[in-house]
Amino acid sequence: MNQEFRLKIYRTCGWIAAATLIVTGCAGARPVIEIGGYNFEFEGKIYRIESVNPSSGVGYNVLSVKEGDRNVALGLDRDQDGFLDGIVEGEISLRRARVIYNAGISDGERLGRIKSKVLTQEYRTVVGRYSCILVTYQLAIGDIFNRLSLVITYYAPVDAILLDQGADGQLDLIEQGEREMEFYQAIYEQVIKNGLTYGKVAKIQGKYQVIQ
Repeated sequence: MNQEFRLKIYRTCGWIAAATLIVTGCAGARPVIEIGGYNFEFEGKIYRIESVNPSSGVGYNVLSVKEGDRNVALGLDRDQDGFLDGIVEGEISLRRARVIYNAGISDGERLGRIKSKVLTQEYRTVVGRYSCILVTYQLAIGDIFNRLSLVITYYAPVDAILLDQGADGQLDLIEQGEREMEFYQAIYEQVIKNGLTYGKVAKIQGKYQVIQ
């Protein structure tokens, strides 16, 4: 069996860590799974950010720490947006894990291990004074979900980031933002309505998805 090894670096929608080793060969029509990563040092310990990228959908990153001769998983960035979503195991707090993960992302960028990967499932519209960016993620693990980002103008920092974790049209989580959920829900519903009207969003098996 002849195998080809290629090293690729990704960043998806922001700061995404992923030094990726692609192995191809006698796989035939089977999906390609890209696995790889890199180590970095933070406050005297060796950590690793590892990426798993399927040939279709959005992959995920795992933050781990080296303990003896093994790596112990700490946290998971389930959609490769550079934002650690949860703790896998251990006594570490999510806040602390995010600090370490962000340091690893910065280290990867400094060493040239990160580059851009363009998202395709993205819809932009305007609701009131907000420029709205709706992105649908098809995850390698878990279900699809939608992320809505709101900015006052195209040149301003992001004002709010909201998640619809089931893509059912109901926001579940405010990742960033100072307004109440009802305020953001009204904007989200208008974004979906605009997308449906202009053929940029479709309801498929009960889930709202950005389409091309």
